[in-house]
Order: sequence, then structure tokens, then C-alpha cells
Amino acid sequence: MMRMKGLCSIAVADEAGAAEAASNESFAAVVVDLNLRGGRSGLDVLQRLRAEGRSRTAPMFILTGQRDLSSEDAAIVRDHHVQISFKGESLLRFVDRIKAEVERI
Repeated sequence: MMRMKGLCSIAVADEAGAAEAASNESFAAVVVDLNLRGGRSGLDVLQRLRAEGRSRTAPMFILTGQRDLSSEDAAIVRDHHVQISFKGESLLRFVDRIKAEVERI
């Protein structure tokens, strides 16, 4: 879908892959699932990318099926200007939001 909208993407399987990709690449946007393998949070990945990565100013998106965020997660979302997309929503609209943010930069 992203390619159809003129966007290139890189997929990684885990937090280590995200950290490695971020240290080698600069991304126009970052999309991470909220709940990662091993009980990790995608918000941890985004915080790390904001602090260390070359993509620290890139728009960041969390994809989740979880409708209610903890107060801690909500604070991270707010403080790091993370946009949330819920699983089950239109994938086309989600990709359009990403593209709009990338074009805005």
C-alpha cells in the first residue's frame, strides 16, 4: 500500500532491528506496533529513536488494537507527538496520513 502511494518502506522484526535501521538510515516517518514481542512497548522504541536516532524529527505513528492507553503511555504519546492508528481502521487512510505528514516536512 505504501509503495502504491509513492512511499518506500523498510520492515524490521524487532526492537534490535529498529535500532540498527535507525542508526544506519534517516527516515521520513516511523511506524511501530504498540505491543512488541517479549512484552516490550513500541513506545520504548519511539522514545529511543527520538533520543538517539538520526530520524529524531520524523513523524511517529503507533499502530495498535488496544483502545485504552495507560496514563503513562498517553503521556509518552503526547510528549513525543506520536500519532495513533487503531487496527481495523482503513489502511488506506492510515497510509494517507503518513504520506501527508511526510509531505509536510
